[in-house]
Parts: sequence; structure tokens; C-alpha cells
Amino acid sequence: MTGPAPGGAQAPARTAHDFDAFLRQLHEAIAGCRASGGALAVLFVDYDIVARLDSARGFEAGNAAHWCLVDRMRNDVLRSQDALGEVARGQMACALLAIQSPGVARLAANKAMRVLGAPIALEDTQVHAQPAFGIALYPQHGDSPDLLLKHARIACRNARDRHERIAEYSAEQDDPRARALFLENRLRHALADETLALSFQPRIELFTQRVVGVECLLHSPGGEPSVALPSDVLASIESGELVTQVVAWLLHAALRNGADFLYNGLNLAISLKVPARCLRAPDLPELVDRALHTWPVQRGQLVLAFTGLAALGAQADVVAALGRLRKLGVKLAMDSLGSGDATLFDLASLPFDELRLPLRYLPGLEAGARPERLLRAWIELAKQVGLTTVVEGVDDEAQAARVGELGCQQALGTHFGAPLDAAAFVAAYEGRG
Repeated sequence: MTGPAPGGAQAPARTAHDFDAFLRQLHEAIAGCRASGGALAVLFVDYDIVARLDSARGFEAGNAAHWCLVDRMRNDVLRSQDALGEVARGQMACALLAIQSPGVARLAANKAMRVLGAPIALEDTQVHAQPAFGIALYPQHGDSPDLLLKHARIACRNARDRHERIAEYSAEQDDPRARALFLENRLRHALADETLALSFQPRIELFTQRVVGVECLLHSPGGEPSVALPSDVLASIESGELVTQVVAWLLHAALRNGADFLYNGLNLAISLKVPARCLRAPDLPELVDRALHTWPVQRGQLVLAFTGLAALGAQADVVAALGRLRKLGVKLAMDSLGSGDATLFDLASLPFDELRLPLRYLPGLEAGARPERLLRAWIELAKQVGLTTVVEGVDDEAQAARVGELGCQQALGTHFGAPLDAAAFVAAYEGRG
């Protein structure tokens, strides 16, 4: 940019920092580091002062601030061998080449914070940029320009919420909305390609040690862990249409296998855990009815557990949907009472048949009297209102013995068996139901 700067000062000649050239230089530097075992860092810098000046003073003022910050970064922070690229007005990326340790990137970000944070003279006033810095390291956080820039940008977004305005990338910072978008795409492809699959984990009656049911787990397409509760997979999906399609597939897959279990002598409850917002879908009872009439299962064999009930409450449409499901012979389970997912008000207001109690919300059950008293109280509460109690997450013999002594009726967990596909489940448990 050349010409008068705001306030009449003559702006110095500028050289645009071409982003394509920056990417080429970064690509070459990564190749060099790969060959030599060296390291580098990418800084992503965001400064919203440009957008704010655009709105308050006009484009020329915002442009002047942008160039001021770019010049400061190039001349007063970076070394001659480092690279700089303008991502957009108000954003730049820098490559710190051939660094000796990760601490160099943090030192550079701290120096840049001081330099870019200094006042910018603008006409009759001064403004402050308040930049944010995200750091991604090669090879720890990526081995390509695209991945390093992506992770540095994610860290920069996280840095805006920190007092120091500097953050190094970590996987926990990934945007859940981005993960949900990719998961939606994978689910759509899996439905179209018919590659979705269920596994089944045994549900045990503690008094008799008989297998009385299965928990249906969905193979999360392209993700980790390899199997997950359907409610966990669907929790972040925003598309109501996609959720409905997946729930319809789950119902048919679960009941088809439930019918096969019956044919092989295993009369088991078939449990599916789904987000409570599915109750807001007006066609959920029809989907369930259609699946029940398609597969030869017994009345009461299907159990639907709902997560996140507290967000919906006992509203009229939720109560009506639960009532219609019960008329179809579906058993209803309340999930995670007292965890924030469900409340005592939900328990008193909604027509449930069983209460799920995840042990992960009661750490130290074996060693602590307080968690044990809480679990005992919930089990007694369930008995008083006629609910079957199902403890989830029982992973060892001591836990299994103790929850049985406390009066819990049924349990799930790795102690009783790992998730298996339908054929393997029948082979393992035939004759135990």
C-alpha cells in the first residue's frame, strides 16, 4: 500500500507477503526438517482491530493498521530466515524455521505480543491491536503446511479466550462443530454404502448371573473409539433429518438382531440409547412402530434409553411421545439421574420403567462411603417407584460384587463381556439367556 496514511502521514512503500510463496517456503522447510531431523513452528496471528477500524473509521484506517502490524512482525520480531504470509486482512501466518526447541516459539510469541501490542498512531488517537497467537510445532502437531496451519489457527482461536492471548495447539482445542461436520459426512456415506454395523454388550442379572439383555453399540464410522453408544455418536449431529435416518436404521438393525437372538434361544431385552431430542421428532413413534411390526420380537423386548432429558424437561410433546412409545410396548429408561442429564423432576413426571446409573459419576466407589451411600439411595429410590435399576460401567469383580450387595438388579460393563458382533454374541452366550 502506498499513499497518504490516515492523519496525513506518508505511508512507506509496502511489499505484499504472498501467501502462496509462504506455503512453498514452508513446504520446503518441512522437507528439510524431515531430512535433517530438525524442527520448526508455525504462528497464526489474529488481530480484530482491522475489522473494528473498518467499521468505526473506514477501510483506509483498517488497512493502515494491518500494514503497521505486518511491518512490525517482519522487521521487529522475525529473523531473516523466517517466513511470513498474509492470510487475510487482520490475520497472518509466520514460520519460525530451524528452531532449537519448542520454547523458541513461545518466546517469539511473547515478543510479538509486546511489539504488536504497542499503540498504533491513527489520526488524532491511538489504538491497540490486542492480537492472539496460536502455535503449532513440527513434527509434534503436523507434518504438512496444511495441518500445521490448521492446528495453529485452532490454537489461535483458543488463545482469544485466554488472559495471555497465546496458546499452543492440543487436540482438546479442536472445534466440535468441525468434528460434527466430518462425522455427519461419514454417517451419510455409511448409510448410503450400507456399512454401518452394531455390536452387542451383555447385560447381566446380578442375582442369577444370567444374560438378560444387550446394549447396542454403533461402530462409529471412521472415528475412535471403534464402538460407541449411539447417543454419543448422534449427540453433536445438528441435522435432524440425518439423526432420524440413523435412528431408523438403528431400530431396524437392533430388532432384526433381536429376532435372530430369539430364534437362537436368547430371549433378551434389546437396549438402544439415543439423545432425548429424538422425542421432539414427530415421527419417532411411527418409526418405532414400523420396526416393531417388521421384525418378530416380543412386546417389551425393546428398551429405549434417552440421554439429555434435563434439557427438554416434562414438556407436553415429550410426555406425549413417551406415552405413545409405552403404548407400543416399548420399555423406557432414564439415563444418568443426577448427572445433569436427568433430574428428580424428570423421574417424577415421566413414565419410565428403568433407571440407569453410570458408575463413572461415582469415582472411588470401592474406597469411599459417600459414593456408596449415594448409589444405595438411588437404588432404593428406584425400588420405591417401581423401576428396574441398571448400573453401567462395571469393570471388575469388586465393583460387580458391591453393586449387587447394594441391591442393584442388573449391570453392564467390561467385567461381564466385551462388545461382540451378532454372530459372535450368539456363539458366546447361546444357552445362557
